[in-house]
Amino acid sequence: MIIFFNIVEYVVTFIETFICYRILNLTFKSRQAKSYQERFILGYTFFISTLIYMNNQIALVSNTLILFVIGILSATAILIFKCTYIQALTEISAFYMVISLWDILWIFLISEISEKADMGSQMTMQLGLERILFIITMKVFLVIFYLILRSSKIQLEKLINPNAKGLIILSAGCYIAICYFQRVSILDFNKKLAENWTYFLFVLFLIILIMSIYKKYIKAIERQNIIEIKNNLTIENLRQLEKEYRKRAYDFHDLSNHIHVIKTYLQNQDIKSAIKYLNELDDSNSGENSSTVTWSGNHIIDSILNCKIAEAVSKGIEVTVQTKVYNNIIEDYDICVILSNLLDNAIESYATDVNSEKNIVVIMKSSNDMFVIVVKNKLSKIPDMKNGKLVSSKAKGSYHGIGLDSVKTAVEKYEGILKLSYENDWFIANVTLFCVN
Repeated sequence: MIIFFNIVEYVVTFIETFICYRILNLTFKSRQAKSYQERFILGYTFFISTLIYMNNQIALVSNTLILFVIGILSATAILIFKCTYIQALTEISAFYMVISLWDILWIFLISEISEKADMGSQMTMQLGLERILFIITMKVFLVIFYLILRSSKIQLEKLINPNAKGLIILSAGCYIAICYFQRVSILDFNKKLAENWTYFLFVLFLIILIMSIYKKYIKAIERQNIIEIKNNLTIENLRQLEKEYRKRAYDFHDLSNHIHVIKTYLQNQDIKSAIKYLNELDDSNSGENSSTVTWSGNHIIDSILNCKIAEAVSKGIEVTVQTKVYNNIIEDYDICVILSNLLDNAIESYATDVNSEKNIVVIMKSSNDMFVIVVKNKLSKIPDMKNGKLVSSKAKGSYHGIGLDSVKTAVEKYEGILKLSYENDWFIANVTLFCVN
């Protein structure tokens, strides 16, 4: 029977160590080819599990062993994965903190339910049936936890890296609590102690939950502030565009006068004066870039299109525009936010997708009570979508998807619809707005 118990101890230790490596693999990229990576993981798992098993032959509970395992796992992790020692240490410490607290919680619950004073000692310090059943059950929970974590596609790196210091401090505090639990509580277990520790663990989990919610709240506030700043900048740019557009309109209006003057010089065969006049016109327009004019019947839309088309053309992107705007039911602010951000997203997509044909199509149609904006751009691969949202390809650390959030906010004012899709190598952003009285 003892041999069977030892085999089970070794197997569950192997599973725990292996899952720790697999969770690291969810966070960090491998330094090796996949086949070599699996061999390294299995080899290190076997080595560490053997060391733990040998230690368990002396003492089933060892606080020093926990620190040793965390240290050696972190050292081997940087050989397998593209991470620093601190990054590996943070995640591994958090991993053992979670499973240790989970084990302690169940030890107290089982001890209180069974009303056996020595139940905690039997499950942690004595090699017997109670311990075997307990560790098998806990490892089943651990496997389920890993499978849920893997299927959820949670980006652990973004959760752990910003909170590295806090997690290490929290792990150190939990380590002290675990030491106390192992050396004092189990040896002198009673119902009152179990209740106090259960409350302690509950409050600890509650604090972690509140801190997580608070951080999400702060991040949401920061995101909203950035959206407002971006929208204000967009409006300021719109004013500058409108000013430039009006200047172009005045220049176009004066063009007939300039043509009349030049024609007069030529009719009088005063070539020298005609050339001088043309040079003066050229000097007055020096430093100004002519922009492609798209007549939509709306000067705000024309200003935005002219600006974005000029930017796209400068980056080698072909732009096709189809507009039938008979009645603009949208406020200038909202049309600026929607059209500018959709075009910005289309233009920015080619910064990372260098293999696709650079082509953007803009379609705008309006009726008495509906306004439709469609912006399509060619992509060589299907864009990443998560929960119906586009995952930005911008560098890590930037605020992803703020442009589309601004579009969505503006669309909601008109009880409209924002639909993102990918069809036949085209990424399509379709906005439908309705007249709201």
